[in-house]
Amino acid sequence: MDSDHADTTIDDEYSVTIPPAVRSELDLEPGDRLEWTVEGGRLVAEVVHERFIEFDEFDPDEDVEDVDDADDADAKDDRADEL
Repeated sequence: MDSDHADTTIDDEYSVTIPPAVRSELDLEPGDRLEWTVEGGRLVAEVVHERFIEFDEFDPDEDVEDVDDADDADAKDDRADEL
């Protein structure tokens, strides 16, 4: 961050915008949470990162052997050994 001081204004809905330099330095992204506390008359916000992957990009079958097919093949091998 360029300096250790950044100002924001509380809007009518009591929301604030985190300055870009602060977002960058703390690696903040949408979905991250802030835990607010008051210590000695000062407002302190602690970052609680909550990062999730998009499930529409997740392919559970990718690089995974079908367990049922593997079990069937093992069962056939066992029967063949018995003969």
